[in-house]
Amino acid sequence: MISVPITIHPGLPEGLQQLERQTIDDQHRLAVLLSPYRQALVAVRDSGKALAEEMIPMLKRNAVGQGLLDGREMSFASAWQYADSLCQKLATFDLTKFILRINEDVLGLYRYNVHNDYDDPNPRIELYWGVIGLIARDLGVAVEDLAAVVLAHELAHAYTHVGSDADDRYWSTRHFYTSSMGLKEGLAQYYTDLVCQRLERDAPGIRSAYKILLPKQPSVYHVQEQWKDSTPEMVRHAMLGIRRTPNDGSPETFREFLRKAEAPLGVEGRSQEEQTSLFIPPRPPVLSSSSSPQVKESPKWERHRVMPLPK
Repeated sequence: MISVPITIHPGLPEGLQQLERQTIDDQHRLAVLLSPYRQALVAVRDSGKALAEEMIPMLKRNAVGQGLLDGREMSFASAWQYADSLCQKLATFDLTKFILRINEDVLGLYRYNVHNDYDDPNPRIELYWGVIGLIARDLGVAVEDLAAVVLAHELAHAYTHVGSDADDRYWSTRHFYTSSMGLKEGLAQYYTDLVCQRLERDAPGIRSAYKILLPKQPSVYHVQEQWKDSTPEMVRHAMLGIRRTPNDGSPETFREFLRKAEAPLGVEGRSQEEQTSLFIPPRPPVLSSSSSPQVKESPKWERHRVMPLPK
C-alpha cells in the first residue's frame, strides 16, 4: 500500500511565482480591486432591482403599504444601478480565469519523483490555501467546498497513478510522467466529478463549487467531457488498458481503449440508458418479518475480478 501525505502551504505555488504570471494590465486594475466583492455586488444589483421594480410599486398600490414610503425607498434604484455599473467594470476582467490560465494545478499540486532506473514515486499532495481562498471568494463558494474539490482532484491524480489494480499493479511513473497532460487532467476531473456526485446529498456545496469552477478552467480540464457517453466501468477498464500497455498516453489513444472496452463489457451498440442499467448493483433481498423472526446472515456479495483486457 502506498500512502499519499497531504500538506497545506501558504503563499503561491511555483506556477504563479514568476513575476510575468502575476502582472495584470493597468486597464484591469479597477476590476482587480473590485474582484473580491463580485458576489456581493451581484447580490446588491439583483436584489436591489427586484425591490425597486417590484416591491416599491406594490407598496404604492397598497393603502397600508403607502405608509412605509418616506422617500428613502428611492435609494434602492440608485443602489442597484451603481452596483450594476461596478459589475460592468468587473466583467472586463476574470480573476479566476487569469489565475488558472497557466494550465497548471495552482490550487493544489500532485507531486511525485521520476527515476530512470527504478520506480519509487513517493507521491504527495500540496494544497495552497491562499489561492483557494482567493478563488473561492471570487466564485462565491465556500472555502471548505472548493478545498474539497481541489483535494478530490489531487487524490484522483494519485488514484490513477499509484492506485493498485487487482493484480497489485500501478501506472509506471515514467509512463505517467510522459503521458499527455490532457489525459492525466481528464482522468482526474472525471473522478473528481464522481466523488462530488457521491457527496452531493450530504454536502451539496462541493458539487456546486466544482460546476462553478469548471467553466473557468483551461481546455485540458475538459477532456473528460469527450467520455460523457461512457460508463464509469468503461473508463476504469480503459484506464487499466492505458496503464498496462506501451502507448503514447494521449486522449486519442484513451478513446481507442474506451471503444475496445465496449465489447467485453457487453455495452457495444447499446444506448446510454441501457449501458447504465447494466452496472446498477442488485438490491439485497428483503428479509420478511414474522412472529418468530429468525436471525439470518446478511447476504454476501462477491468482489468480481477485473475482466481480461482486449488485445
